[in-house]
Amino acid sequence: MDASTEPRRILMTGVTSSTRRLVRHVLQSLGYQVDEAADDVAPGAAAYLLVIAGTRARRAEQPPGAGEGTVPTILVGVATAPPDRPEVRACLLEPLEFGTFLATVRAVLDAEPAHPRPDGDPVDLTRLREFVGDDPDLSEELSVLYFATARHYLAEMGRAARDGADASRIAHSLKGASASFGAREVAVLALDAEAQAVTPERVAALAVALDRAQAFMTTHLAALRRRG
Repeated sequence: MDASTEPRRILMTGVTSSTRRLVRHVLQSLGYQVDEAADDVAPGAAAYLLVIAGTRARRAEQPPGAGEGTVPTILVGVATAPPDRPEVRACLLEPLEFGTFLATVRAVLDAEPAHPRPDGDPVDLTRLREFVGDDPDLSEELSVLYFATARHYLAEMGRAARDGADASRIAHSLKGASASFGAREVAVLALDAEAQAVTPERVAALAVALDRAQAFMTTHLAALRRRG
């Protein structure tokens, strides 16, 4: 597989059931593949960008010479890292808070060397085909509906940002619509706005991402009609 299309994988092990749902939701919204391991299994960690481990998990196997260059780990359910765990970059107490967890994941990953990102298409066509197949009429209908809805949400977010109002619920709605449609870049930016705050800068970034997604879909729909 081409390195540019390899999934960005995160391992979760030993995390409590209620916390696990939040962790999976946040990471999948950011475009990561989340693999889970049983509490009594110590899988190799080298294939992952990050390990999120609960107090019940056995230590995931790190490459020889474990140290600062190994796969970073976030421990959930403890206040401080054990002294023999150099791979631990952060510790979080339960119950997890959405914004704190998101900020911690980003801080840890941003501190690590850059990793290849997956396919950069602004719309996940595989996701779209789950709903409409390759029917150009249905694809266009769904596309028109999504972009009209997304631009409505974006306009509301822009007004809220100018007025200093809380627009986290609008950002949440935009995130959900975008994730369902497959506009993953828009979904990730909307998640960021929901968790951090809806600002004019984030609204502007969302507008650019939405334009990019719409241009991509225009090209895709034209190609579908040519094939049909």
